[in-house]
Amino acid sequence: MLNFEKTDYFSDPALLEDPYSYYEHLRAKGNVVPMPEHNVVAVLGYDEVVSVWRDDENFSAVNAVIGPFGSIPFPSDKDDISEEIEQFRSQVPFGGLVATQDPPVHARTRSLMAGVLTPSGCETTRNSCGGSPTGRSIHSLKRAGSRRSASLVSQSRRRRSPNCSACPKRITRRSPI
Repeated sequence: MLNFEKTDYFSDPALLEDPYSYYEHLRAKGNVVPMPEHNVVAVLGYDEVVSVWRDDENFSAVNAVIGPFGSIPFPSDKDDISEEIEQFRSQVPFGGLVATQDPPVHARTRSLMAGVLTPSGCETTRNSCGGSPTGRSIHSLKRAGSRRSASLVSQSRRRRSPNCSACPKRITRRSPI
C-alpha cells in the first residue's frame, strides 16, 4: 500500500495501476486540496471543476499540457497575470495548441475547425490522404513478418506528407493562427 502523504501524483508510476485509491485519499481532504510540492491545487469536486473550467477571467489554460513541470517565462508576483500570459504565450511549451488557448482566441479557432472536424470532413481527409497511416503500418507489418517490423514502423514515420489535393479548400488554404 502506498503512503499517499508522500506519493507524487505527477511522477509515481504506482498510481498508474490504481489511481482511484489516491483520488479517494485526496477527496477525504476536501474538494480543493493544495499540493505544495508542485505549487498546484487538486480540484476534485464536480462543481468546483466546472467552476474553474468556466472561469476564464481568473484561470488560464496556458499550462494545460505541461502542468507543473514547465515554468512561466516571467515573474508571477501579482494577482492578475493575463497580459503577461498573452505576451509570453509563444515561449511557454505547447502554448500555441488549441487546448492551451484562452478565450476569445480559443473560440475563434474552434469555430474555424468546426467545419473540418465533422464525420464527413474527417472521412474526406482520410480518404484523400490514402487512409489511416496506422492502418497502413499494421497491414505492412502483417505482410512482412516480425523481422522487418521495426524497419517498417520507422519508414512509415519518415514518409513525406501525402498529397491532400482532394481535401476541402478550407483545410489547404487556411493560414496559421
